[in-house]
Amino acid sequence: LDISQIHDLLAFRILVETTPDCYVALGHVHSLWKPKEGRIKDFIANPKPNGYSALHTTVFCLDDRLAEIQIRTFAMHEMAEYGVAMHWHYKDVGDRASASAKELLSWLRQLADWQRDLRSSNASDAEFVEAVKDDIFEEQIFVFTPRGEVKDLPVGSTPLDFAYRVHSKVGDRCAGARIITESTNGTTEGDRLVTRMVPLDYELKSGEIVDIVTNRTAHPTHDWLNFARTAAARSKIRRYLKTHERDINRQIGRERLDRELKSRGLARSIEVLTEDLEHWLSNEYNGKSFEDLLAAIGSDEIRQHAVAVKLVDRLHQVREQREGKEIKEEDEAPPLATVSKQGTSAHLQVDGVSGLLTSLANCCCPLPGDEIVGFISRGKGAVVHRADCQNIDRYRQRERERLVSVSWVSMGKQRYLAPILIIARDRSGLIRDIASIVSEVGVNMTSVSTNVSGDKEKAHISATLEIDGLEQLQRVFVKLEKVKDVSHVERDLGKRRKK
Repeated sequence: LDISQIHDLLAFRILVETTPDCYVALGHVHSLWKPKEGRIKDFIANPKPNGYSALHTTVFCLDDRLAEIQIRTFAMHEMAEYGVAMHWHYKDVGDRASASAKELLSWLRQLADWQRDLRSSNASDAEFVEAVKDDIFEEQIFVFTPRGEVKDLPVGSTPLDFAYRVHSKVGDRCAGARIITESTNGTTEGDRLVTRMVPLDYELKSGEIVDIVTNRTAHPTHDWLNFARTAAARSKIRRYLKTHERDINRQIGRERLDRELKSRGLARSIEVLTEDLEHWLSNEYNGKSFEDLLAAIGSDEIRQHAVAVKLVDRLHQVREQREGKEIKEEDEAPPLATVSKQGTSAHLQVDGVSGLLTSLANCCCPLPGDEIVGFISRGKGAVVHRADCQNIDRYRQRERERLVSVSWVSMGKQRYLAPILIIARDRSGLIRDIASIVSEVGVNMTSVSTNVSGDKEKAHISATLEIDGLEQLQRVFVKLEKVKDVSHVERDLGKRRKK
């Protein structure tokens, strides 16, 4: 701090009997010494939030040295020296309390609210002091409502701070602000009022008239914490987020999990979850309740893909336990689905015999060249899986007699589904660039989903391509690896689905 900016190295205090005497004394001081521009402060007309009242002025005295002079009444001095609480308790209470005393009571209650909010978030006493000291000790500005009411705020305050100072509900629905100023038009008509819209991070200036624009759809977000200057506004924003954000995340999580389950063939999706399934899922995620799990999915803490995989596997296990060895393929969970548009024309050889009814499994999407195994399904022939498919591992344990050897033979013109995984640095337009490359190669992208890491830096993109064969898939990989910010592309073999 430049020492030239410190104006109270030399300071005097003048005590008088009445408030008018304060202004008389100020006039005498200015008649003796020249005041410094911008350093006259009237805290009598506009007291500080803690009730402090006085006149402050900085003047050039002997040898042009700066000196600060404070002018107060004895009553003002008592409050400043011994504290607002004592003054309010002993001198100005009850129904006959003055307007200033009522403002002081409101301020004390506000302090208690701030401390309660900070304590609920495990903040320390030091953080509480840090949070409110700006509102108490910093320089103030004075802005007006359209009705002429004066609101005092710390320097640097924004329309959000003003809105919450007016009322919590006004702050929660704040969508913007109008600043009303006077402008001289150069005619005899005098001054006219000019209104202009300002953003929520606009820095208010003393003397401005502020009209808050509200909207029913507006509500606090985490970004508002970057705009709010006062501890009161930040406290109310945090309180709103704590109350409402969990509900929003829970709804988002429910919709995401519902879509993920439907994409895996569960027609009733999230409706199939019984109380037992929810309890099992809770144990899988260290005791999180199902509602907590949905909120975690909505806030990107947990991937809906991982939850859906666990649920599908569990449904399969439950059905196996219920039906024993008579597993009905038609009723199995989606990872065992065996009928798809890619499988009806496959030419494969089963145990040395060609021409049998075969189809390619959707759970592992085998491609020509993969090591494969067949599973005899009642009424559907041989369902072909990759040899490392999780479902084949399960069949080896319970249905080994229904597994058959399968080999690729000359294939006719056919298209295959190929799930892929792309890892890239997240940015705007990433999905658009990837889709454009896939389209240029002449490949159809049947589905795509994205999950961004907690630090918002890395994106995991899962996509399913409809290809002619491995050569075409390799060409797609080569082009995708050249896309800006893409770091890795691979065929999704489902390894990460294993628990």
